[in-house]
Amino acid sequence: MRKWIHDTLRERLHHYAGIFPPVPQITRAELEKEINETTWDERFLDLMRNRLYMGRLRYGSKRATTVRYNYTKSVADKIAKYEATGNCEFLVDIANYCMLEFRHGQHPNRHFAATDDDHHCEIKS
Repeated sequence: MRKWIHDTLRERLHHYAGIFPPVPQITRAELEKEINETTWDERFLDLMRNRLYMGRLRYGSKRATTVRYNYTKSVADKIAKYEATGNCEFLVDIANYCMLEFRHGQHPNRHFAATDDDHHCEIKS
């Protein structure tokens, strides 16, 4: 079951009021250590950066171009290629296209608004 931030705050308030048992806490250092061990991948970021360098050398500066790119369609194409082949190179391309869409996207309603829509990765059985 998904825990909302108000649930966490309620639990902590109840704990401080002595109503419920203590809520397990994690320090920033423990959180960073866990994320570095289980999630974060510096090699992936290096591969992203290297591909951006090569793209710059091949196609020129984003500053100098007026070319419009359809990054979201490219993401969909690369996802299909990854699913067909398993080649992780496509994952690096997808990440770069997502970053480029974030930075230079053309969506008419492009914005950032943090949401918690309770829709997350599907769990494989």
